[in-house]
Amino acid sequence: MQSDMRILFTGGGTLGPVTPLLAVAEELKRISELEISELAKNKKTNSLIRQSTNPLHLVWIGTRRGPERKLVEEAGIKFSWLYAPKWRRYFDVRNVFVPLALHIATKIAWFKLLRLRPDVIVTAGGFVGVPVVWAAWWLRRPVLLHNQDVRWSLANKLVAPFVRRITYALPGTVPKRWQKKAVWTGNPVREFVLKGSRERGLRLCGFTEKLPTIMVLGGGTGAKRLNEIVVAALLELTKKFQVIHVTGRGKAPSPDLASAQSPSPLGRGEGEGRYCSFEFVTSEMGDLLAAADLVITRAGMGVLSELAALGKPMIIVPIPGSHQEENAEYFAKHGAAVVMNQSTLTSTNFVATISRLFEERGMLDILNKHAKGLFKPNATKRVAEAVQGLAKK
Repeated sequence: MQSDMRILFTGGGTLGPVTPLLAVAEELKRISELEISELAKNKKTNSLIRQSTNPLHLVWIGTRRGPERKLVEEAGIKFSWLYAPKWRRYFDVRNVFVPLALHIATKIAWFKLLRLRPDVIVTAGGFVGVPVVWAAWWLRRPVLLHNQDVRWSLANKLVAPFVRRITYALPGTVPKRWQKKAVWTGNPVREFVLKGSRERGLRLCGFTEKLPTIMVLGGGTGAKRLNEIVVAALLELTKKFQVIHVTGRGKAPSPDLASAQSPSPLGRGEGEGRYCSFEFVTSEMGDLLAAADLVITRAGMGVLSELAALGKPMIIVPIPGSHQEENAEYFAKHGAAVVMNQSTLTSTNFVATISRLFEERGMLDILNKHAKGLFKPNATKRVAEAVQGLAKK
């Protein structure tokens, strides 16, 4: 790795475009540390070693109020925010002001890039990345775009013509006009998520090995409807299962409602009950996933990739009318998940579907096997090497 390599990541608003890039940042740090170690072994003088003790500089441009800031700063990456307008694909008077707001955001991004002087910019989606990539093109800075989803987001379509390299998660998902600069890498996955401890996860919630454990994820910003279904189903669920519930910030059910539905108090593993809720999870995610025998989730490709890497049986409830429906369909078509439609989801069929998966012999094992089959190994390393390649040109 060249000395003083500066890499700028951009994305946010939700955690979908964030977690894969955090995995890449983690891998770049690992590569940098290995190269410094090799340099220390091979160099005869300490002066050159001292000059290279911190060759990698990472910075992130995200949104002002998105959930990404906490994760990025916990990863030791400097965070800066940029206001970026979102184009709504339905009639909304606010769309009238989007072109002007985007023009202003691009100018601000241009000044930020002049100050930060990145060697390469990396994005995986999110509207905050659009002005950053456009500004990078003006400044002739190389950009790598990572596309995760089956259906390309509008943000990724807006930046794709201006990037030098595209990496992508799923085969056959890149339009023909961009295939010459695209390479199939798979989707990066955070290393610590793969190294969780089931024992620690159960202990964190005060749970036992004697009962199966299910985990409900609503995404980085939460899922109000899914939370409501979980609360309505708790009385039945906790007769058979232990429940880990990640609600999203500000979207947790009220303590009175949750405790009325469940034999355990609402809280972070309090008591010896069968229900444990978190508003937001960072470093504990690996342990909690390790504790789960089944995961109910939205269909962001970041979390789906992590679940596939772990071979976790999953029930997917995609956001209606969004790109998540195609992601969910892809996993269902390959036998890696059960998909439930939010519009027809009730507490009754929710509990019935979960119970059926545990009762029907071998169903969880089948989902486990097919999920692992969708995970492309070494994806994180491939994307990190692509980033390095652009930075060195």
